[in-house]
Amino acid sequence: MSGPTDIEEKSILDARLDRVGALWLGLFTTMPADDGTGGVEVSGGSYARVAINASSTQWAAATSASAPSVKKGPTGANTWVFPTPTANWGDTIGIGLFDASTSGNVLWTAQYAAGIIITINNGDPPLSFDSAHQITFQCGDPSDSFT
Repeated sequence: MSGPTDIEEKSILDARLDRVGALWLGLFTTMPADDGTGGVEVSGGSYARVAINASSTQWAAATSASAPSVKKGPTGANTWVFPTPTANWGDTIGIGLFDASTSGNVLWTAQYAAGIIITINNGDPPLSFDSAHQITFQCGDPSDSFT
């Protein structure tokens, strides 16, 4: 199989997710396809994507121990908090990182762990992700064992 080596895949993850600037975290009730289409993002009821400062203070670096297929975040005391819902947002099953606060492109997606669904209803406490909530991103061929 041709393609980037594990070292290059790690470099791609670090360069893209630690870049200067912002990414926005959004919630999905239906995950998009690999081409970014077909996903259903939460909308209405005070929903808004959460701005993330894309830097090493928000993401733990991919390492040889974690394999270049993963990038974890947030780190330390960083917490990403969504607004308090003022309507039912539904059953969320994953997240996406976007290049804009509205519209834009979904760049990365991560479905919650197997069987996890987070139902968000009107008046629920704001959904938040902290260092106990790790997100795994893969860079490269899904069949690559990254060993």
